[in-house]
Amino acid sequence: MLREPAKKPAVIKYYSNLVNALSFSSELYKLRRELNARIDQPSTIVQGPHSHPLGVSRWFKKRRISIAEAYIQVVSDLESKHSKARLRALRMMVNVSFHAKTLDLPLNTARVQLGLIKEAVKHKGDRRRQLELLQDFSVSSHGQQQVIRRLLDELNIIELPETGDRLKNLDAGWDEHVHDTATSGRKNPTQLLIDAFIKGISELTIAYGSIDAIELMCEAVDAGRIVGIRVNLALEFSILVQGRRFHFMAVLPHFKNGKDARAWLKNCSPDFKTILDGLRENQTNRVEAVRSLLKHFNATSLKEINEGYPDNELYSLQKLKLKELSASIHVHRLPAHSVQPRDDVEGPAGKGAAGIPQEDDVRVGIPHRGGAQLESQGRIPHAQP
Repeated sequence: MLREPAKKPAVIKYYSNLVNALSFSSELYKLRRELNARIDQPSTIVQGPHSHPLGVSRWFKKRRISIAEAYIQVVSDLESKHSKARLRALRMMVNVSFHAKTLDLPLNTARVQLGLIKEAVKHKGDRRRQLELLQDFSVSSHGQQQVIRRLLDELNIIELPETGDRLKNLDAGWDEHVHDTATSGRKNPTQLLIDAFIKGISELTIAYGSIDAIELMCEAVDAGRIVGIRVNLALEFSILVQGRRFHFMAVLPHFKNGKDARAWLKNCSPDFKTILDGLRENQTNRVEAVRSLLKHFNATSLKEINEGYPDNELYSLQKLKLKELSASIHVHRLPAHSVQPRDDVEGPAGKGAAGIPQEDDVRVGIPHRGGAQLESQGRIPHAQP
């Protein structure tokens, strides 16, 4: 017999409410209600007039709500067709965050405030924690050094030097291999760059399996430009050489903005287009590999799992379907190593290039069309066969 969860005694509940009422102002309670309403219904967010962060726009909304609304717009939509809207929201977030009441620690204050709003949205189910985070945001707006340093420590992010330079010029840190929703990642490019900005990363390399997600690739470059982080685009693939598999990540030339990236990919050499066609075919083969894997699972493992249970959907696992799997995992962007290898799966440079575990990693640079070679950023951990 199942027991109902124990309820808090009335006196404890009354005491908690009293402590919260004495700890936080009515304005914070109102802000929390507004924040959660926008989390529940992001479609109701209406952008205010475009102006300087300290100008007309501050008459319409509190800075906390403005930043929160922009962050919700970024994280609530993963589709590439909304890249422009996400970039516009990111630009507003950065502009507002850099205009606190004092500018003693402008970069670190902006990182702290974005981090606090991110945590407030994340902790929707913990209302007490939301109030604490909104209160910390208010305090951080004054930019006092001891307050900012305390919040940096609480958010577990490092303090960066206030030199007036952008993050990409600080050599503060880097991540050479991340994914967005175009491949196996869970976050869109703008969301990745927000996280990198909060953490204090100067350089980010985003890996793609093909250039079919060109909108997201351009969004990544433009988002990096907004937050001041150097963004590298890379293509990763595997090839088979003399029976040995090599996994490559080819780093494309650095682009100033998304427009330059789009133009370069459109006008690249015929030889490189052959590689891109192979990568595109590789993506199709991955879906077919997943389809075969599902068929094999339904014919073998599913019977073993359901053995001893009634043939009823309430008790036994039903057959897995590609459509249902794709709705939750997005099969078209499954990473190569998430699919079991098959000898009949062709890749861009040889049999079995899709779905094979990595053995040797090679990171190379792609030369510019004009002939200028991109500086090499690779390593070959094992001798070539």
